[in-house]
Amino acid sequence: MGNAYKVLILVLVCVLSFGCSHKKKPEESYADYERFRQSYAGYADLGGDWDWTEENDPTVSGKVLRRAHSAIGTPYVWGGVKPGGFDCSGLVQWAYRGAGVRLPR
Repeated sequence: MGNAYKVLILVLVCVLSFGCSHKKKPEESYADYERFRQSYAGYADLGGDWDWTEENDPTVSGKVLRRAHSAIGTPYVWGGVKPGGFDCSGLVQWAYRGAGVRLPR
């Protein structure tokens, strides 16, 4: 009988402690978001036009980027690995393969 009371008290304490938890107000969450957004304001916006300055970049990374960039607008196809349609890992594998790097899938 003593163990049953201990378990009951433990459960009651847990339930009461969850009821006392602090939840952020929406204004606090927005303030956190604004601080985060402003801390990254200096970074380039990668969603705009691609301004590639070194068209003949001979490095592997340059080749990968040019090949991946050429696939912009290709439809998403689940499991796709060809220019007719890619999924995310298929695009990465295809771009690297074009630069001579074999990646496992």
